[in-house]
Amino acid sequence: MARRIRDEDLQAIEDAVRHHPPGMTAQQIADALESAPPRRTLQYRLKSLVESKRLVMEREGRWAHYRVPQNATAAGVVVGKAEARSVEEALPPLSEQAAEIRKARPPATSGAQADWLQSCVSRFVPAQ
Repeated sequence: MARRIRDEDLQAIEDAVRHHPPGMTAQQIADALESAPPRRTLQYRLKSLVESKRLVMEREGRWAHYRVPQNATAAGVVVGKAEARSVEEALPPLSEQAAEIRKARPPATSGAQADWLQSCVSRFVPAQ
């Protein structure tokens, strides 16, 4: 049976990646950690963070880059200790064109579309 990964170890990796928004390779993450684990252990921990959606992995050529999910950053869930108090606070600001569209067609407030939207938002905005 696989050993449980300590949350402090995962948090240290997440913090290192958070301080480099464009993303980092596994080697850059290892270099940023105070006491880097063996390469395979780091890869296992990165896989765990990606599967739990705490990090996003993107391929660039031969290299995989890891970064903090943008939605979580916007919601304040991952960055620092900030927390969004409402859905509107969690979303990035709208462009002028998007604001005009929002006025013409307000978001759904009931029905299947609203339920789907709420389920998406609840993944990124902490419960109040």
